[in-house]
Amino acid sequence: MRQTSELDPELPDSRETPYAAHQRSQVTALVDRELQALPERQRAALALVHYEQVAAAEAAAILGVSIEALESLLARARRTLRTRLTSLKPDLLGSVE
Repeated sequence: MRQTSELDPELPDSRETPYAAHQRSQVTALVDRELQALPERQRAALALVHYEQVAAAEAAAILGVSIEALESLLARARRTLRTRLTSLKPDLLGSVE
């Protein structure tokens, strides 16, 4: 197995078992599915702020909304994800233990 690279955190850790890698992959797929299910503007706000690490003012400008509206989009997206992923928690925990 390859070791985790600081440049590519997706590379598997040499201490990770094939089973753990498979389970991690399943959890990642579930999270990705829930992200894709978000309304487009909420998903875009999350992507800009959390994944692209764009400053709030710049993200708001890109989306054509006020900073307050951006914060609202982010709050709704986080709440939706939290609710959906919490409902999947038994499945998630069962898949990684």
